[in-house]
Amino acid sequence: MLSDKFQLTFLLVCLCYALFIACATPEPVIVEVVVTATPTTAEMPILTPTTMSERTATPVPPPTSTIPPTPVPVYGLGVSRNEIQSAFESPDVGFDFEPPRILNDGRPAVMGMSPNGIAILELTGPPEDLTGVDLIIGLPSDSPVALVENSLYLLGAVSLAVPSWPDAGDWVIDNLERTISVGEVSTTRNGVEVKLSYIEGVGAFTLSIDGSQAISRTVPVPTPTMIFTPTITRTPTVTNTPTVTPTPTSTPTPTSTPTPTSTSTPTSTSTPIPPFVSVSSGGQHTCGLRADGSVLCWGDSRSDKLSVPEDERFIAISSGRDRTCGLDSDGVMICWGWSEVTPSENKQFVSLSTGYDHVCGLDADGVALCSGRETPQGQLFTSISSGFWDCGLRPDNVAICWGPNGRPSASQQPPTNERFISISTGHAHACGLREDGSAVCWGRTMDAPRNERFKTISSGSNHNCGLRADGVAVCWGSDQDGQSSPPENERFISISSGAAHTCGLREDGTILCWGYNAYGQTIAPFK
Repeated sequence: MLSDKFQLTFLLVCLCYALFIACATPEPVIVEVVVTATPTTAEMPILTPTTMSERTATPVPPPTSTIPPTPVPVYGLGVSRNEIQSAFESPDVGFDFEPPRILNDGRPAVMGMSPNGIAILELTGPPEDLTGVDLIIGLPSDSPVALVENSLYLLGAVSLAVPSWPDAGDWVIDNLERTISVGEVSTTRNGVEVKLSYIEGVGAFTLSIDGSQAISRTVPVPTPTMIFTPTITRTPTVTNTPTVTPTPTSTPTPTSTPTPTSTSTPTSTSTPIPPFVSVSSGGQHTCGLRADGSVLCWGDSRSDKLSVPEDERFIAISSGRDRTCGLDSDGVMICWGWSEVTPSENKQFVSLSTGYDHVCGLDADGVALCSGRETPQGQLFTSISSGFWDCGLRPDNVAICWGPNGRPSASQQPPTNERFISISTGHAHACGLREDGSAVCWGRTMDAPRNERFKTISSGSNHNCGLRADGVAVCWGSDQDGQSSPPENERFISISSGAAHTCGLREDGTILCWGYNAYGQTIAPFK
């Protein structure tokens, strides 16, 4: 038998060897060091490395130095999109989400709106990995800071979406007043960019959380994980019987799938929100008319453009540069925004059109009246359109245009011998739709597509959009802010062009807008 001192020295050598193998091996290996000895001899013990699954006396070759595959990083905020959506859909919060969609840049997204309509939340990324959060809250108040401080929407979004930043809500509160003074404040934590903005004059805060560059986790390498556990077993004889029955590692335990809280049936008995039946785009704001006659406006709130009169119901609306006007069920015109002046108090109109700094109405006899402007004397019209100047369509389908003094100008007149079924006036131009569906424009040079046929047309400040019979929108003119680039694969039943944005009404009563969005005028509620 070996002396105790020799055995102790040998054991230390074995352990050093085992540690050396562990440090030099990319993939850890379970090693069992078996010291064999017979009762009849004092030979040097035999070292036999064995694996977990095959415990034999046959030596296993040393592990190779093959480098394992690099784990694939997954970018995001470390929380699933479904979890955030479920939290905001809960009865306590009450957000209503539309079905998921694909953005123009290919990212999946889902959008929801608060019950009171002042907050819109957009979540981007696949259902299992949230990559971005955009929240806009309209706060038409003299004390927006106080309202935001009490807003669970703003603080809830940042707290839920950035779990790795426990004091994110405190950062928002601490920077609210600074945001109002400087316009925008941002910070980056662990690769996640959080940006808080305030739109002056609108009274709206926007929160943007970008986790597209943050690594939330890595995809596990599909190779078995071996644990290096050096042990010394002294047995009287060599044995191949394994002393431990390993648990097979080839069958991973499936992870439990959390049950979304949104599957619970809400007990709310709230009345369904009626769909939109028309949309009108103004200067930097947009208004939609619902089936119940109520009106909802969004975008630039300066000059009270979004302050729709309470308890009023309308049959038609029209938005101009700084105001919106509507006709109630009696045909009486009501306006809100920069000016509430109407062409004639308590007069009944059958149609209206709001222009640059005025509004015009058409009565049942075809007489046009405009606020603060003259109209052509002795002319009757079947329709009227107001922009920087005004145009009316006579019963013989001839268009006549005029300026603030009510007198036609040669530069404003349409081509001679033309007949139109509808007209639309922009800032310094107008377009008419012929009976065959072709369009012609005059004033500022803005040629219409020759090979297109439209069922309706709408002119903005420097662009135009026409709606084909199949519901596809075609736009031309200025496209500086994307106002002439309608989304693909969309169908509309009506369309309205504003100063530098355009909105279309879908058949299901929802509104989709595109173009200039500095004041949120293209962020239309989906219901």
